[in-house]
Amino acid sequence: MLNRLASTTNGYKGSSLERALQGIASVGLKYVELAAIPGHCEHVTPEKMGKAEVAGLRRMLAVYGLEAVSISGHVDLTSVSGVEALKRRIDLASELEVTIVNTGTGEAETHEKKEDFFRNISDAAEYAGSRCVTIALETHGGLTGTGPDCLATMERIGSEWVRINYDPANVIYYRGVSPEEDIKVIAPHLAHFHIKDQIGGQGVPMFPPVGQGIVDFRAIFTQLKKVGYNGPLSFEVELDYSKFVTDPDEEDKALQISLDYVRRLMDSV
Repeated sequence: MLNRLASTTNGYKGSSLERALQGIASVGLKYVELAAIPGHCEHVTPEKMGKAEVAGLRRMLAVYGLEAVSISGHVDLTSVSGVEALKRRIDLASELEVTIVNTGTGEAETHEKKEDFFRNISDAAEYAGSRCVTIALETHGGLTGTGPDCLATMERIGSEWVRINYDPANVIYYRGVSPEEDIKVIAPHLAHFHIKDQIGGQGVPMFPPVGQGIVDFRAIFTQLKKVGYNGPLSFEVELDYSKFVTDPDEEDKALQISLDYVRRLMDSV
């Protein structure tokens, strides 16, 4: 069932976590993806969180009637330090009873770096399995640039604890590929999905409110429904990715537009 609509807090870069949660709750969403992305958007920083901080986070989520369904924990998995950072995000997920941590592969461009990634992801996957948390590799270029790339990467890893977070806008941005067709090969292997639109084509960092770009979400949701996808569908409305601080009021408006569009669309899918 395509019914677990969430939003990442990553769209609220530069705002406090509480302001992000306030905005997400104000549009009527009940689920949230918490951003824990080092150097980019650190609404939660697992390395600095003990039991008291985790308890405080739980209380804040409860105040706004939100349930965390995933953690956006993008780190560089070609490095040992990146693996350790991912483990801390897996720990936090386990503490919050969240079952998905999203990440990219990292700087896996050269043959050597790709081999570093495959060696490191085995360690990370084993750790994730011990905490009953799934690592969802996002479509972020490189080893996960397209659906076929993702499938090949998953097959080499060979772990039930590593799946895919499909972002249709990223497939366009990084590879100039049509996500409506591309998703078909990887749809059965998704643990998470980003509802993100794009305008301008490959290499253009513009991600408008959903429904105002070039992604055919009707076709994509139809495909997800066909394979019985039941994971989170998390809005990631970043507007202009080149900006490191987002106007939270503008993000609220964009998120409301996106949610209204998706709800209308889902009624007819």
